[in-house]
Parts: sequence; structure tokens; C-alpha cells
Amino acid sequence: MKKNLRIVFVTRNAKYFHYYKSIIEGLLKRGHTLTFLYDMRWTRDYPEIADQLDNFKKGFHAFDHGQAVQSTSGARMILFYTRQILGYRRFLVSKKQSSYYVERSRSYLPRFLQVLLKRKSMAWLLKSSFSEYMLMLAERVAPPDTHITAHIRSYAPDVVVASPVTMRFSSADLEYLKAARCLKIPTVLPVISWDNLTTKDLIHVSPDILLAWNDVQAQEAEEEHGIRRERIRIIGAPVFDIWFSKLKPGTTRAEFCNRYGLREEYPIILYLGSGREQAGDEAWLVEDLRRALDNSADDALKNAQIIVRPHPGNSKIFKKIIQKNIIAVPQFGVLPSSEDSLQLFYDSLFHSVCAVVGVITSAIIDAMIAGKPGAAILTDTYRVNQAEVKHFQHLVEADAVEWVRGPEDFPRVLRHLLDGNDDHRAEREAFIKRFIRPLGLAQSAGDAAAEEIEKVSVAIMQSD
Repeated sequence: MKKNLRIVFVTRNAKYFHYYKSIIEGLLKRGHTLTFLYDMRWTRDYPEIADQLDNFKKGFHAFDHGQAVQSTSGARMILFYTRQILGYRRFLVSKKQSSYYVERSRSYLPRFLQVLLKRKSMAWLLKSSFSEYMLMLAERVAPPDTHITAHIRSYAPDVVVASPVTMRFSSADLEYLKAARCLKIPTVLPVISWDNLTTKDLIHVSPDILLAWNDVQAQEAEEEHGIRRERIRIIGAPVFDIWFSKLKPGTTRAEFCNRYGLREEYPIILYLGSGREQAGDEAWLVEDLRRALDNSADDALKNAQIIVRPHPGNSKIFKKIIQKNIIAVPQFGVLPSSEDSLQLFYDSLFHSVCAVVGVITSAIIDAMIAGKPGAAILTDTYRVNQAEVKHFQHLVEADAVEWVRGPEDFPRVLRHLLDGNDDHRAEREAFIKRFIRPLGLAQSAGDAAAEEIEKVSVAIMQSD
């Protein structure tokens, strides 16, 4: 085994560092050198990330970060169109795909293509294997960007890690993956999130290995993206590794309630906000939830307090509903990417009866790992983002949360929980073992990823 690999890790947006931090730490602790590159076009709205990366560097001197080179290839416009059409095609041919994501993918296409593909004959043609072959031919014959190729060579890396590579409109992660493959440098693609393989774009360039969370994602990578099974490795979910670090409450209940103006004697519910694209303005749902509790004859339910934890990209909508028994903590959504923000999230969970998700958010998994019961409110308004969505169905099939038939049904569920009934504990724990840590609860996904990255480097170098 080579003792010190030189690794280039490329992502679309520096804010995604949070999702890969466990992998990066695993590699650095093994003595490897890693440079983290990001596309500035998608990062410029997050200037605070540079300070976070600089602080991380203080603990790992073999770590560095910087901007990726942007593609200026003459083929980029052709690839822009072929990739967008192929991405839309995947949603058309995918089995049991939500109509929401099919329409969303179509809306990303240039206007003239949207109009053209409304014709049934054109949609039929697009679904054909001939169209797929011709569209993919453009990717195969188009050379990588020469500036990106030169940039990769300047690092002389042993491995290039690129992710997520499935976001709409091309970014550095995909272009560096393509260039590294052409340079015959070992490439690795870690899956960033639970929905990345089913709700995002196509993987247009296959890596040497894909790091999937579990068997479900391995199947999705094979069926949805054509990644051969022998190229897929299962490692668990790196983004959730931090929740297995034996977290403890940072405040007593009295201190927590006093800090946020809550009453210690009454129940607290943590409402987990969803992203703007999936939920839009979901404040009405919290208001309906509050109204259902207010109308209860049960004193504990009537005085139950709701803490809203906004999604980082959808926090402003809740300002208008802040009132007695509804507060937002934190006021502006943040990822649990620092010690303070993680501690706040954990404390909010610890002092709550349950975590409630109104639409769909992976934060419900954070809550489950922290040992907190979860409740999912099912409404007709968000049906296409729940019942028809594949990653939400993982929770449905696992029966890992309480199912609430609209806000008016929530008081019943809350009373059941307050009476000490946690009916889904076993299913919740089984879901964590199967979906989040399939290699064992004690096995860090970041460490498993680091080991697979080392293996692919050795295997490919030996095959050459």
C-alpha cells in the first residue's frame, strides 16, 4: 500500500464540504495529502466557507483548498444540451418516477426543447435506445477541457475524487471527472445524499468506483445510471457520521427553555423545514399544526410549543408565523457543520418529544440517529413530493416514522408519544442499520470510503 497518496477532491460548491468532511478526515488521518477544489461560480454566494476551510486546515497541514478551473472547451455548449436532454430522458424512462421530478427536469431544458418534446412522437423517439446512443456519443467523442487537464496534471494526483456530478448545469466536479478518466487517473464518486441518484441529473461519466451508502443506492446506481455493479462499493452514509460521535446535551431543559423563552413544563415539538424547491412556502402547515393543538381539550397538547428548524435554503418563510408557542431555532437555517450548530440541533432534538417533517428533508434521519421519534405529516398538497418520491418511499417501506394524516391528526400522535408509546423504535433502528450504517454501527462511513479510495488506487496502478 502506498503510504501517501496525493488526492484531488473536486466538488461543485464549497458548502458541500460538510457532506464529505468524514471522508476527507479519514484520508488525512491515514497520512494522505488532499486538495479540495470547488467551482467558484456556485460558491461565490457562500463567502464564509473559505474561513471554515482555513480553520479545518489548521488541524490538517496536508489539506489545502482552492478554486477549480472553469471549462472553456469548444464542446461545452454541445455537451450542455446533450447532457440536459439525457438527464430528462432518464426521468422519462425511470420506473415509478414522481411526476414532480419529471416536470422539473423538463423545465430545465431550453425553451425550444421543451416545446419540441411536448410532441408525443418526439418523446417516444427520445425514449428509444437509438436516441440514447447518439446523445451519449457526444460525451464519448468530446475531449476534456485542456485547461482542466493541465490543472489536474499540476497536482500529479494518484486519485481524483469528484462529487456530486449530477447537479443541473455542468460544474467542475463533472469536468474534472471526465478529464481524470481520460488521463487514466483512478476516479472515485461518493454519493452525496439519499436522493442524489433518483432526483438529480444523470451520471454522464462513469467513475472507476462509485461509493454508495447501501444496497438500495447500489441498485439505483445500476438501474438509473448504468453503473456496473462491480464498480460499486458500499460504505454507509458519510454525512451522518457526526451523529455517531456520542453527542450529549449541552444544556439542561431549564437552561434551554429559558434561553429561547419556552415553558419548561410543557412539551416541545421540533418541526424540520424542507427545501424551497420541494416545499415552497410551507409556513401554512406549521400554522395548521399550531391550530390543531390549540383546539385540543388536552392541556398538555394545547400548550405544546413548536420549534421550527428552517432548512438552510428556505428560512425566510417562517418569519411571518413567529408567535407565542412558535419560534425558529436558529432563526436562519444552517447545516450542522460546526460544533456549535451541531450542538444546537442536538439540544433541540433532545429537549423535544419528537421531530416532525411536513414535506421531505433528510434532517428526519439526523433525528432518528439521535434516538428521537419522527412524525411525517402526509397532505394532498405535497403528495408528489412524498408518496410519489423514491427516497421518501424508503421511509415508508421501513415504517420508521409515525404517519400523520394531516395536521388535524397530529394531536392524537403527540398524545400517544407523551404516554410513552414509541411504536417505531425497532423499525427506526433497523432503518439506520440497513440504510445509514450497513457495515455496522461502529464502522465510520468516512473511514470505509478512505479504505476504498486506497484500494482503487492500488488496483488500477497494478492493472496498468
